[in-house]
Amino acid sequence: TCDQSGSGGLGNLLQGLQGSTGSTGSGGTKPNVGDLFKKAQEMQDKMTMGPVDHHYLGRLNASMLLEDGFLPPNSEVVQYIRSLLMTLARYSRVPYVYDDYIPIVIKTDVPNAWAAPGGFIIITEGLLKMVQSEDELALILSHEMGHIEHNHGVNMIMNDLAMGFMSDFVGDIGAGEGMKQFAKGVMKYGADGYDVELEMEADARALFIAQQAGYDPNVFPRVMERLKKVTGHYGGKGYPPQRSKLIRQELKKYRYLGSPASVDLRTTRFKKRMVGGQVAVSKPVKEKKKKTVEKKTVEKKTKKKSTG
Repeated sequence: TCDQSGSGGLGNLLQGLQGSTGSTGSGGTKPNVGDLFKKAQEMQDKMTMGPVDHHYLGRLNASMLLEDGFLPPNSEVVQYIRSLLMTLARYSRVPYVYDDYIPIVIKTDVPNAWAAPGGFIIITEGLLKMVQSEDELALILSHEMGHIEHNHGVNMIMNDLAMGFMSDFVGDIGAGEGMKQFAKGVMKYGADGYDVELEMEADARALFIAQQAGYDPNVFPRVMERLKKVTGHYGGKGYPPQRSKLIRQELKKYRYLGSPASVDLRTTRFKKRMVGGQVAVSKPVKEKKKKTVEKKTVEKKTKKKSTG
């Protein structure tokens, strides 16, 4: 477990990280499995990152993603997403982080979202265009909150360092270069997914958090199926290949606690905020099919008139 006091901080953490390069340092030979697990235990013992450290790491992680542009923090869309995070956080195991949950919307059409340490949640414009309601967005945000609850990002990098998988790690985290490499590792897992078990864990937490906050958990598999249709996968190589099916199985434990009218009100609010923030929301599939049928009917009528 992490020491939440923040004492010792990143400087002390690095003392455990340095030397975990997959070699003994003397003859250049790799340690045996027992040595690796011993090193992993040592890393956990020295892991004294507190809330301030997580915030600093998450802020650095987020800053690496802003090159293509991002929505201003005071924009209508970002403020709307922030309000959703504040609502969801009340039902999380980690309702408080160092500086509140911070949404960052980056300008890329690739649908994605991931969590950085310290409560930073990155969402792409592509994802906002893909989701069709506030409930769908809330489930995705809850999934990312689940990663923050379990500290998946930091723990995965710590394990990689301890087991020698990140042998190119250099420098003092507090000095900057080591911190950047640490943040890049977190970003890689965030983009590709952690692993099947951790993603399933975050999916399960998403259903609970969203349901308790008053959202309809039944929309989750639907939005995941749409994500796969758009991108060809469920979020990256670290996600379960049967993700939608597994979510439906987990859904048996939950039911929607609200009313259909509430869903409609939230969907209207969602569309209003997205339009106000100049984000084009995709239309439901049913509407698309209807328009296609109408178009074909008009084409047939036009054909008959021209041939007659």
